[in-house]
Amino acid sequence: FYIGGSTGGIGIIFATVTRGNIDSNGSFSFGLGFLHEGHEIEFATNPTLVLSGKHRLSETISIVSENWIFTGIESDILPLVMNFGVRFFGKHITIDLSGLTSLEYIIEEGLVMPIPMIDFSYHF
Repeated sequence: FYIGGSTGGIGIIFATVTRGNIDSNGSFSFGLGFLHEGHEIEFATNPTLVLSGKHRLSETISIVSENWIFTGIESDILPLVMNFGVRFFGKHITIDLSGLTSLEYIIEEGLVMPIPMIDFSYHF
């Protein structure tokens, strides 16, 4: 994943292992962020971990979860960002309706409404 141009930007390199089948699966990813400036690339000291999963409920609906753990951050609370939602899909279209929150926010504020997210994909 990279955001930027030929003279600079930021990104993350990931390796992912997935277990399961097309209807129900889980993945573990290990990633290392980097900063690109000119001809120099500087990698992050601490990795980012991602735990994700999907379970199909019906022919066109799945529940999905993606959870990011940012290691190396000094905090009394695990630096965890969570995204849970529902995926609707057909032959050419996929729509995710989900909520984004963090463990720290839940502990400090109580169980509150997560930030709503909508993801839309069209497969040509």
